[in-house]
Amino acid sequence: MRRKNNLDLVICVFDNFLKTNFGGLVGSGRSNPAVGLVAVHKNEGLNSNGQLSGKLMRINHSGEVAAQGLYQGQLFFETDPVMRNYLERAGKEEADHLTWTAEYLTAKGARRSYLNPIWYVGSFGLAVFMQLQGSKKSRSFLAETERQVQAHLEKHLDIFPSEDNYARVILEKMFEDEGEHANWAEDDSSGNGVKEELSKFEKRAMGFMSKIMIETSKRI
Repeated sequence: MRRKNNLDLVICVFDNFLKTNFGGLVGSGRSNPAVGLVAVHKNEGLNSNGQLSGKLMRINHSGEVAAQGLYQGQLFFETDPVMRNYLERAGKEEADHLTWTAEYLTAKGARRSYLNPIWYVGSFGLAVFMQLQGSKKSRSFLAETERQVQAHLEKHLDIFPSEDNYARVILEKMFEDEGEHANWAEDDSSGNGVKEELSKFEKRAMGFMSKIMIETSKRI
């Protein structure tokens, strides 16, 4: 299979941007792990717990929008077929997360963040920058991103209303998938020296930017 030319790549990214932010993105085809619980919460309405759940899941939905930008950015200049294949597969799994969180927001009657296009573009640009540093840096960036997402999801599992099993099942599956993506990025079994630790500054900068996204997505 021939590699896409530059125009193809731009078109693919623009298509992914539109579908991520306005609907139509296709993932891996997996069903929502909480599909049997949807009806329980569909007519709950936005009581105090419902409002909290909606705001919290809006953050996670925005995170999945950012994830699409991140994977598209890492794919943009990537030429290694093994890396490309994995990034494309992982991106589809992240698209599943986007769909599941969007379905939850719809069931709750909660809105999405108005800032989602900004998160996409910012993540895309950051991922392109890291990818241009080389495969070692790119994989380390991917691993650190997924580990930080796991830490965030752990916190949300603690603060989501305990009776909201619909949300908890989705978050637990997302946590599992993010861990698998991080494990792949950290794996050095190929012996090619693909691991290169990010600096403390880079990790802190990533954490700081994620906090900005979390706080603003919750409100806007």
